[in-house]
Amino acid sequence: MNLSEWLDDVRGRVIGSGQCVALAQDYSARVTQGGFLSTDTGPWPGYAGNIWYADIPGYVKKSKTEIMLPGWLPVWGKGPFTPATHIAVAIAAAGIGVKCMTQNPGAAQVQTISKVGLLGYLAPGNNTGAGNAVLAGDIITDTTKTVQGVNALKEWASDAGNWQRVGLYALGAILILFVLLNFTKGEIIG
Repeated sequence: MNLSEWLDDVRGRVIGSGQCVALAQDYSARVTQGGFLSTDTGPWPGYAGNIWYADIPGYVKKSKTEIMLPGWLPVWGKGPFTPATHIAVAIAAAGIGVKCMTQNPGAAQVQTISKVGLLGYLAPGNNTGAGNAVLAGDIITDTTKTVQGVNALKEWASDAGNWQRVGLYALGAILILFVLLNFTKGEIIG
């Protein structure tokens, strides 16, 4: 089963106990054939955030600053948008959030969750990320630079600070031109 088939299969259903970890476990078992997602080790015993602190066979930890790929598992600690920690299955980058298949509250559904409190991602496969192409099925064909470049551009464009810097640079260039034109005008007249 690939990621697309799994998304279609779980959408609108309550998977297992209805908790977020049950959905991620289902994904791990049926799509990635990765290891058991243990919640035993870490600062929140029994909660999803502890998965980040465990060594999970078949997954590689990726920094929260990396450009995520479909099929990665974002893991959140306690925060304003995930008060009891959380795990989901990433579908796409969504600006300052992650578009995910998630459950709890409610049945499995597509939802965009803020990156605030994100600990990082668990990427299926080995250290090279080679497993991602197979896992994502028809959502992505491989882990190409094109996918990463598009996501990087979306991330950059969604950051208001980048646009403020562009505006300040443009304003600075205009002011320099204005001063130079007036200075030049003054030399010609004077």
